Amino acid sequence: MIQCSISQVPRAPTIQECEVIIRQLYNANSLQSQEILRVKAVLKDIVFNKKITAENYILTKAFLADGKRPVSQASKAEKVILPALKQTLNNIADRHRRTQAVQRRRLQSTMR
Repeated sequence: MIQCSISQVPRAPTIQECEVIIRQLYNANSLQSQEILRVKAVLKDIVFNKKITAENYILTKAFLADGKRPVSQASKAEKVILPALKQTLNNIADRHRRTQAVQRRRLQSTMR
């Protein structure tokens, strides 16, 4: 709900306002994704060069393995649910190609 001033009753956002909000969320998500990739690269460098304590080494390696981190109660409450994207042939083909690439990499890493 959007409230322009204290004296006005909150109202539902217009389509244009929703588009602006979605664009802002998308941009914030993109920046966070880039930051996560940078942090992971630094963590990988630290882990592979062993410039870390044993305890932090184990925690970092576990984080890099599954890519998950504990979610605090505050961030759970702040989650926004957006509608699912429409499936197009390009999306399905891209996802299938990426899945096959991941499976190939996993197979190669287990064979080493």
